[in-house]
Amino acid sequence: MNRFVAYNMPKIELHCHLDGSMSVDVIRELLAKKGENFEEKELLTMLQAPVDCESLAEYLKCFDTPISCIQTKEGLRIAAEDLALTAAKEQVKYLEVRFAPSFSTAEGLSVRDVIESVQEGLSSAEQKADIYTGIIVCGMRHLDMETNLRMLKDARELYGYGVVGCDMAGDEKAFPNSLYADFFAKAKEYGMPYTIHAGE
Repeated sequence: MNRFVAYNMPKIELHCHLDGSMSVDVIRELLAKKGENFEEKELLTMLQAPVDCESLAEYLKCFDTPISCIQTKEGLRIAAEDLALTAAKEQVKYLEVRFAPSFSTAEGLSVRDVIESVQEGLSSAEQKADIYTGIIVCGMRHLDMETNLRMLKDARELYGYGVVGCDMAGDEKAFPNSLYADFFAKAKEYGMPYTIHAGE
């Protein structure tokens, strides 16, 4: 099958990170709104893991710049809408977008604010293109359990209203899955489907 045929086939995307899938143009736009201006070459160096990347922890540092761009409702909406519209151009018909709401609360947004802003961006894309979307909220291994459980509780209120499930992500080597039994027990209690970044 040639690439053109594959590109134009209807597809589903079940593992798409919001912060890891933002376009360079959107990142540059959102950084400029904060007064931070970068040339594309410089920005790519910040966003791409080196060829000799030695660990997941090193790779995850590349998410720092995109995450800094999604600390406002506007940034979250813009990033989510652009991601879904880009996916629609590639004939993705169903897109599950995952992200850690707790990462976007540094400037005062609540977890609910964050999720609702992403949902607004995704809904806008759905109105403009032939695509349907869902949100998977991520707990993060390096955050304390209280923060992760509080995020999960807030996300549960939006389960069925954009949120379709939850996830646990981050540096598994430093924070093994065995530490998060309470998180998944609570997700099960809430009736929320979950997935786990594991074996990475």
